[in-house]
Amino acid sequence: MSAPVLSVVVLSWNTRALTLACLEALYRETPRHAREVVVVDNGSADGSADAVAQRFPAVRLVRNPDNRLYAAGNNQGAHAASGEFLCLLNSDTEVAPGALDTMVDFLRANPGHGAVAPMLVDPDGTVQRACQEFPTLMSTRSSASSRPAGGSRTATSCAASTTPPAGTWHSRPARAS
Repeated sequence: MSAPVLSVVVLSWNTRALTLACLEALYRETPRHAREVVVVDNGSADGSADAVAQRFPAVRLVRNPDNRLYAAGNNQGAHAASGEFLCLLNSDTEVAPGALDTMVDFLRANPGHGAVAPMLVDPDGTVQRACQEFPTLMSTRSSASSRPAGGSRTATSCAASTTPPAGTWHSRPARAS
């Protein structure tokens, strides 16, 4: 196998069924760009790590004895990754065929962009409003006046100024495993 162009890091903590569905979606397609998948299991008690090892032997599995939480777990996965590009993927997502290749293509065609985010779609086709324009001084001043007293607003920005076509994946609500 050639060196991976894309490393996909999936963080798991007691999300056995979701993690397996996420991996099934990743392995359902034959990607144009070589990829590796790294799963970081944060001390799951539901058999997640064993199920991943059994059903997806090609996955690089990092088994933590305890829950190292989101940032530390993703940092472990990034450290274990060897691809040119890195995708941090939550275990409750199912990537649509071609979406990751589309994002790699976008980043290669736009070297001034350091990151890209996909359009998130619920199972019913509803687009999740996961990003907005990067805030400016004027937009923050005008939104501050409409904030409730003591309230705060978190601005989430899209790293890329244009949306790559067909770069979607589905996010599913958590369900029992």
